[in-house]
Amino acid sequence: MPTKQEQEQAADAAPQKASYPIPKTPSPPPASSAVPRPRVQNAPDQLETPVKSYPKLEKQKERPPRRIDTPAPSKHKTLAVHYDDENPKQKKLMALVGFLAVAFVVIFARNFIPAGSTPRPTDATEGPAETAVAPPLTAEIKIDWEKPPPFPELPYDPMARPKPEPVVVEPTPPPPEEVKPPEKPDPLKDLVVKGIVHSADRPAALIGDIMVHEGEKVLGCTVLKISRSSVDFEKDGKKWTQQVQRSKHIKDDKEGEIN
Repeated sequence: MPTKQEQEQAADAAPQKASYPIPKTPSPPPASSAVPRPRVQNAPDQLETPVKSYPKLEKQKERPPRRIDTPAPSKHKTLAVHYDDENPKQKKLMALVGFLAVAFVVIFARNFIPAGSTPRPTDATEGPAETAVAPPLTAEIKIDWEKPPPFPELPYDPMARPKPEPVVVEPTPPPPEEVKPPEKPDPLKDLVVKGIVHSADRPAALIGDIMVHEGEKVLGCTVLKISRSSVDFEKDGKKWTQQVQRSKHIKDDKEGEIN
């Protein structure tokens, strides 16, 4: 026979029927000009929503309180020491312990305290005491050290600043001598009037070794006029008058005669 829980599960799995009426599909409107009003059914005021039931969970069992194990009583008996001043055994034990403590302190002081250090005297041992002064050990030990050779001198001082390099100053060459251009040969140097043969028709002049008349050229110069004591020349637009056996005279039309 199924249990109550199985019945509830089967009820949940089965499809449930709706408790409210389902509206029918409306019929097509009649073929007329007037449109009929739609039919609407009144819905119920409240809709019942199906509630799904879940299986009940069993309550967990409460855990029992944790048990704290108390330690079991020890089988060994503890030694309780009780001091009794009247007990002679305890007096001997205390005296032995004190003697051992003093002996331990003495042995520790001899082994671990250096021999040169003297312990500070206590109040009970303070007083005038003679201390033996040990003789100095340096008097018996002879030091025979050999003097090491001197350290070789360095060729330079490592702490000195480096000297600046000398600056070589090259002597300045003398200025070149100005080369004078060669003097142009004076073509008029040989233009010397040595003599004049004067006549009214055709005068002539002896220029160097050449006999010329008026209108002729000699040494690139044109003879313009021959007078009794001078000859007029023209060259490159310049005119001058030269006397017999004398230096030339340049004659300019604007400036006059120039020596």
